[in-house]
Amino acid sequence: MQDREGIGKIMTETGKIVTETGKILTKTCKIMTETGKIMSKTCNIMTETCKIVTETGKIVTETGKVMTKTCKALTEKCKIIKETGKKMTETCKIAKE
Repeated sequence: MQDREGIGKIMTETGKIVTETGKILTKTCKIMTETGKIMSKTCNIMTETCKIVTETGKIVTETGKVMTKTCKALTEKCKIIKETGKKMTETCKIAKE
């Protein structure tokens, strides 16, 4: 009889421990689920941000290309203007003489 009572007490205590452990695990799982949801939202935001940054980068690159072409054209015009200025200076020198 005493053995059965002893085993019954042990089983009852074990049952209580298992129940408490189950409650803790359930809470942990809920927390992990919520954390997963938050991480998923964060990842979505980061993905969208990356898309925007990529698009901005493309625009900046295209703008840079246009500016480079414009600068080359302006440099060529400046060379022509300098050459014209030199010729005018030469013409003025000749005219003065």
